[in-house]
Amino acid sequence: MYPLRILLPADEEKAKKTLNHWKAAPLLKTALNEPAEMLASKHMVVVEDLTEEALPSTTAAGLNQSPNERHIQIGQDAASKVLSSVMQGAPDVAAFAVLDLSPRTGDFGLAVLSRIQEALVPAHYVAFPEDEEHKDWLDWWLKHKVAEVILNGSLTPAGVHLPPAEPATEELVSLPPKPTLAALIWGDRQSTSAAVHLPEDVVAKWSGAGSEDSELAARFDKLLAALAAMEADPVVSPPARQRPRLSEGGSSGADSSGADLGTAAAAATAQIQPIPVSQVPPLAHDIKFASVREQDLALCVAAPAVQGAGLFIANKGDSDVVLPAGTFVAGFFSGKWMHGDHVHAADDGKDVPFALENADSRVMVGGVVMTLGEALERAPVRKIQYHIVEPDPQPGAPGHFRLAVKNHVVYRCNDLPAVKKELGDPQSGTPTLGLQQGHAASALHRSDWETELTEVIWTVRFHAAKGLAPVRPQVLLKAALNLKAQTAVKL
Repeated sequence: MYPLRILLPADEEKAKKTLNHWKAAPLLKTALNEPAEMLASKHMVVVEDLTEEALPSTTAAGLNQSPNERHIQIGQDAASKVLSSVMQGAPDVAAFAVLDLSPRTGDFGLAVLSRIQEALVPAHYVAFPEDEEHKDWLDWWLKHKVAEVILNGSLTPAGVHLPPAEPATEELVSLPPKPTLAALIWGDRQSTSAAVHLPEDVVAKWSGAGSEDSELAARFDKLLAALAAMEADPVVSPPARQRPRLSEGGSSGADSSGADLGTAAAAATAQIQPIPVSQVPPLAHDIKFASVREQDLALCVAAPAVQGAGLFIANKGDSDVVLPAGTFVAGFFSGKWMHGDHVHAADDGKDVPFALENADSRVMVGGVVMTLGEALERAPVRKIQYHIVEPDPQPGAPGHFRLAVKNHVVYRCNDLPAVKKELGDPQSGTPTLGLQQGHAASALHRSDWETELTEVIWTVRFHAAKGLAPVRPQVLLKAALNLKAQTAVKL
């Protein structure tokens, strides 16, 4: 429930005249508008700095807005109902002017947009932003929504006619028949025997003796003479060398060496020898593997001072466990975004740079792991925040691209809190580092998680203005892992 305030002229006579002028409007008669849809938190938007170097506004996939921010954002439906309760039954006017003194996320601007075609008179919207940054965001946001409703056909401004999604059949021009072309064969570039293969019947038909077109025959004979001068046989082709496979040299879905990442990880998994759980070195952390249903699965961090220290996944149960590729292994603790210029060497272990390499780099979008190339095909704009996309076509992958970092941005984890938890010593009551799986990655240097079986990848989200924007890094399995009962593998 929002309080209603109606501003009237200070002069009593003018105030009565104004009220009488608008007395038929439902909002003034009942002081209530029709029931409106309550905007869910997941559908709320956040006012952001749209400059290229601006840091992300959140470190979470969802919005974490203050109560005041949620209160002021009533949504397009509620704003539309308020406007409707004023415009219905209103007196004869030449136009409506909506002056928004507190536009914030432009709800009333969107409401005017939704009702503009129903209004019998022109409707104008004027917003008064809080500052220059807010003005830039609001300008982008309203233009983005206007383009959206025009393109989906729900708004048709006067004089604007979108072309059909598919051209009319009568406008289509059929392709001409494919011409008979000479066959280009493979040969050594240094060899003088490399030549265009011309079938004997073609030579006989179009040369001077067999051609009916003397001008064409003269040109053809000139071509034959030029080939003869190069000591190349225009009729008999040299042995063709084997054509290279299209997947060689960095095709989509492969790493820089041409090897498929999943295949390489699967091969690494096959070579790993599991050990009995009893042989896992003494632990610094024994973390419940909460991302899967198996109760007896643990992520074990062996103490650095112990021989054989490292990361282990242990199956302490009595049945086998299969972890599919992409399984969540560990997450990073809460943190903040920082520019690379503010990073000090002493903090390197806490920082995870948002630096991607090329179309084959893997990211997570909406809970699904995919390559950057696949993600950009779904993105509203072909952009990756803080990066420059440079074409880098590869054999079999003409759309391949590489990335250059334009603005160095890192995710810096906060210090892990110490909690009272008994780890191995029942008599211990002193605070120790009790880790959860969602925070475990912050306990070690990020490079410790780049193994043959695990990788640090970024969760990203689609942003209408910035393209793919970072959310938070996490550690995932590269390939499926089959763990026998009472065994462990070192990552």
